[in-house]
Amino acid sequence: MFHLVMVESALELVPDEIRGHPAVKNQARRSGKRPTEEVLDGTFHHSAMRKLTDGETRGRPDIVHLTLLVAQGSILNREGHLRTYVHTLHDELIEIEPSTRLPRNLERFKGLISQLLSKGGLKGRTDGENGPELLRLTRAMPIDKILEKIAPDKVYALEEGKEVSTLNKVMKEEGLGPKDLVSSNIVMIVGAFPHGGFKTDLSKVADRVFSIYSETLELWTVTANILMDAERALGLHDKR
Repeated sequence: MFHLVMVESALELVPDEIRGHPAVKNQARRSGKRPTEEVLDGTFHHSAMRKLTDGETRGRPDIVHLTLLVAQGSILNREGHLRTYVHTLHDELIEIEPSTRLPRNLERFKGLISQLLSKGGLKGRTDGENGPELLRLTRAMPIDKILEKIAPDKVYALEEGKEVSTLNKVMKEEGLGPKDLVSSNIVMIVGAFPHGGFKTDLSKVADRVFSIYSETLELWTVTANILMDAERALGLHDKR
């Protein structure tokens, strides 16, 4: 199984210290939510976010949204070989049910995240009341605990400025083949934040840290390339 883990994601509710800011109050009024239920979004909360520590790396729900659309709609996921997770700066873990069809509209997606983070769960399910949860939230889940939960055979991570390679090449160098994408637990860690580097030292949690390109790419582009590498290795593009 291939596990995509988006870490240190710029996805959170508006923090306590800026909930009284006019920009937050105005947007909450427009969206019909309380400030405590608003998802932090630099598009609307930019002036308030200037007061936040590391504000430039926060408030980008669109990064997670677009990347999840790519992952959930991928051939790898449709064929049952992908599990996707979102880890937040506050060490919350969101697990996405593979059959979940997320809203294409960002505001509707933020509505789901607001409900999830403020109330701890979602009423909507994929198969009626007895079906699996669309999104499952677990708190107090730092990266090491997430990896412990997945119990991976190999952990890879993507980071800017590292050696440029491909998933298939790295796996081959690690003595793994295409079948391991199905028979083993392979984790790929990617950062879901707009600027700066990881707060986590990836060399301490990953077996290999590399890049797929010499220049900066958007996360959804990186994710599409990694998933296509896995799909090609499994011959899924040859399926008719």
